[in-house]
Amino acid sequence: MNHLKKIFSVLVIVFLMSLFSNVVLTVNAAFNPPACGFSSQSGRTIVNFDRNGGLRADFGENDATQVVNGVFIPAGTYNVGLHSYDNHFDKFNPDQVREQFFVQFLNSGGGEITRSNSINDIPDNTENVVQFVNNGLSISQNVNSLILRHSAWPSSNPNSLLPVCMALDPIAQPPPPPPPNNPPVINFCNSPGTATVGNTATISYSVFDPDGDPVTITISWGDGTTTLGGATSAQHVYGSTGTFAVTITATDIKGAVTQRSCGFITVISVPPPPNNPPVINSCSSPSTVNVGSTTTITYSVFDPDGDSVSISINWGDGSTTTGGSSSASHTYNSAGTFFVTITATDSKGAVTQRSCGSILVKSTPPPNNPPVINSCSSPSTIGVGNTAVISYSVTDPDGNPVTIRIDWGDGTTTTGGSSSATHTYTSTGTFTVTITATDSKGAVTQGTCGSILVTTITPPNNPPVITSCTSPSTIIVGNIATVNYVVSDPDGDAVTITINWGDGTTTNGGASGAQHIYTSTGTFPVTITATDSKGLITQRTCGTVNVISGPGSNPPVINSCNSPSTVNVGNTATITYSVSDPDGDTVTISVNWGDGTTTTGGSGSASHVYSTVGSFPVTITATDSKGAVTQRICGTVNVIAGGNQPPVISSCNTPSSITLGNSATISYTITDPNSDPITVSVAWGDGTTTTGGSSSATHTYTSTGTFTVTITASDGKGGVTTQTCGTITVTSTPPPPPPPSGAKLKITDVDAKVDRSSDNNLRDGETISRDAEPESMVELKVEVTNLFNSTGLKINDIVVTVTIEDIDDGDDMEEESREFDLRPGRDKRSTFKFKLPLNIEDGDFNIAIEAEGTDEDGNDHSDDLDVELEVQKERHDLRLQRLNIDKSKVKCDTESFTISYTIINLGEEDEDKSYVEIINRDLGLNFVQRDISIDAGADDNTFSGSHTLKISNKVENATYPITVNVYSDDGRVSDTKTINLEVVGCDLTKPEDDKRTVTTSSTIYQVVGTDITEETFLFPFLFRGGSLVLLLLSTFALSILFVLVSMIVTARAEE
Repeated sequence: MNHLKKIFSVLVIVFLMSLFSNVVLTVNAAFNPPACGFSSQSGRTIVNFDRNGGLRADFGENDATQVVNGVFIPAGTYNVGLHSYDNHFDKFNPDQVREQFFVQFLNSGGGEITRSNSINDIPDNTENVVQFVNNGLSISQNVNSLILRHSAWPSSNPNSLLPVCMALDPIAQPPPPPPPNNPPVINFCNSPGTATVGNTATISYSVFDPDGDPVTITISWGDGTTTLGGATSAQHVYGSTGTFAVTITATDIKGAVTQRSCGFITVISVPPPPNNPPVINSCSSPSTVNVGSTTTITYSVFDPDGDSVSISINWGDGSTTTGGSSSASHTYNSAGTFFVTITATDSKGAVTQRSCGSILVKSTPPPNNPPVINSCSSPSTIGVGNTAVISYSVTDPDGNPVTIRIDWGDGTTTTGGSSSATHTYTSTGTFTVTITATDSKGAVTQGTCGSILVTTITPPNNPPVITSCTSPSTIIVGNIATVNYVVSDPDGDAVTITINWGDGTTTNGGASGAQHIYTSTGTFPVTITATDSKGLITQRTCGTVNVISGPGSNPPVINSCNSPSTVNVGNTATITYSVSDPDGDTVTISVNWGDGTTTTGGSGSASHVYSTVGSFPVTITATDSKGAVTQRICGTVNVIAGGNQPPVISSCNTPSSITLGNSATISYTITDPNSDPITVSVAWGDGTTTTGGSSSATHTYTSTGTFTVTITASDGKGGVTTQTCGTITVTSTPPPPPPPSGAKLKITDVDAKVDRSSDNNLRDGETISRDAEPESMVELKVEVTNLFNSTGLKINDIVVTVTIEDIDDGDDMEEESREFDLRPGRDKRSTFKFKLPLNIEDGDFNIAIEAEGTDEDGNDHSDDLDVELEVQKERHDLRLQRLNIDKSKVKCDTESFTISYTIINLGEEDEDKSYVEIINRDLGLNFVQRDISIDAGADDNTFSGSHTLKISNKVENATYPITVNVYSDDGRVSDTKTINLEVVGCDLTKPEDDKRTVTTSSTIYQVVGTDITEETFLFPFLFRGGSLVLLLLSTFALSILFVLVSMIVTARAEE
């Protein structure tokens, strides 16, 4: 009876399986299918099927279906392959004749692949062919579930072909075709109804390209002339009367063309007005120059009728040259007083003449002394983004103009002002600041201003506080004026005090007071400036000092005197001083060097070479022409031995002039502090260098001219000293031939290109048709011609210089060509390129073009030409000047990062409602900083910000571009930049399926799947006899089966 109940239970289970499941599959418990036949490759997706839950049809069933969940196949196009395995066990009938696999992708709109075997079944326990069965399968969306279906026939035979795995290789898709090109659009084109012969006719138009491509404009003027147009207008001069049809053609960079008529222009003739002579508004010349130096006069000449004007200059020494548009230069070869006359002649022959004054030409000046950097100080610490201010005092002993360049140590070099310079550091670090002073004659002095520690911005810095400042109301000239003040800093920063005494003098002050000696009478406002170590400045007026004359004669005033602290034996020690006399008397300077030597000093400096080591106090004595004396100690010079000292050139003398063919002899005094043997070489200025004797050298020149002689002394141990001895003028015995009439070096053509727009054949005084903007590229091509005929002279050492004046914060931008020679009648074109500064003002800027050369007879030739460059800013133009991120890599959703930036306003208008947007949709970033105010202009026109952000979305490990957009007040995006952020440590693994295991003494139940309403489950049942039964049931069938099995178990328990 028990056996009958057991058989009945099995029959009931089999009956229920036939009702509620798709198929019942039976395998041997020892089944062990092979590993997947597809190897792992880059980009390949492999789906492994349940190794112990293989699919087979049994007992006459010809179809079997199984749902596979928990897969993930991204959307795309794939080559798909299947691997199957034939695993028969004991059977009574032969294998199937034909069988197939179908795989359906549930989330792909019904996409299905088929694996078919139409031949006789393969032998038992043999791998079927591993092959790709579908090429180019398109999956439109991500796949999470598969349906496996197996068909076999004839249906009367059992089958056991098992799927092992499936491989999907992605197929790269070709890029989409580019969008079609749209032609340019000409909104309108207007031309004047009438124009006159010889005058300029202007048309205006509006052209844009829908695709944003660059557009080239050409204008057909109807008289056989076609020219390139500007961005919004074009000009033309008609040479004859008539009615002309004007046509505009716009061509984009891809070749699309649009054409439109601009109307007709009727050109009429107008009789010329009576000719007026040129007008010479002004002409000025220097009062004094030196023999051999370049003399330049400046003048203003115009023609009331707009005629071209030629300028000739009579220099008063028998020379007449052609002048430029506003200046002319000449070199006098002898001393004397010469009267200069300018003559202006227009193209119709009208002439105007005017005197430019007289010039006193003096003998050659003494050698040029380099500038002196008296002091230079920099803040010790400053925050990133704040302005660093350095202050310095630079003088030139010869009174030459001095140019200051500052190397800020971070790769940036700028031009400094007369006493200070500013810079904004964009990164942290310690930077050494170097100052270089260059005078107008090329002498250079360099010094270090100290190091600046740039740190991240801490709490806001407060400026110093000037509580009080008092000055004397009246003082006698030459006496000491003292101001007293109280200065403090709220942050405890070190404070530097500078006093502007109102007479052009600025000095550093002490902690609570400063002193100054006025050298002239008058009323002078005194101003105190306090600067803390972080660069913040406070300024205050201390009052007005009334400086009056004292009774009788006043002694000279020694305003300052500075000496070097240390110098090597044999090197030159230079002291600098400032001396004045309140009564305007002539002052004589004597310097006591402390080693028993007293010399007469120059107007602002004196030099001396010490021959022994020691400490020597230096004293300066100033004596005026009435005998009044003032004395002051300049400091102590510590003279040390050092290593090898270079030779010392104490003196070097040259003859001022000689006659061609005669010998020129120079004499010199040279010593060596280390008593080393000295070798002397002399560069005679004509390309010849000879070895000199111990105290003199001789040379015979083979051509006339003025030659600079330089002497070099070497001690054989690396010590070298070079000094200019002076110039020698070599003249021929007969009078020199007269120079050719008029300059023969001519600027014959100037072409300009601003960004991509060209303007050719520019004339003197014309404006380039294309406006420039910040950071525009300006290119000029200058053609220079030798106007001598074929039998004339060759012009040598030609240099072309192009200068855009005052465009770089008041400084010039200048480029110079290499030297070249031109044979008679030949020409050469030189190209000059400029990138305009980012921070630039609106306005017109003069471009000065100069060409200079010397012919074979030694005559100078030059020409100049000026054109105008107009800079026009956009109304709204905000740029991201700096964009940084503090971390290049962050951990997924656990680590924050900071983005910092600097915006510069390059537009015409102030921005009050601009804002910044930081976005990346994948990372969940959508940050906006609103209501940003940035002034227009070249000063205080930047804004810096920084924002700490965090990823808010679940993302994959990847590198993500973060976009930063800047919006101007008009709501438009003014600038866009991206910065990359690498995200690591993310986990996008799909959650594992829930697994629950229930064990009884005779049966193991394993549920595999996900708890979803009406889901399918796979149940393997292991009975005591060793048989394994697989049930594929839905949740509805499972519930009914559970009730029936419970009833059977209960019945057995009752027995």
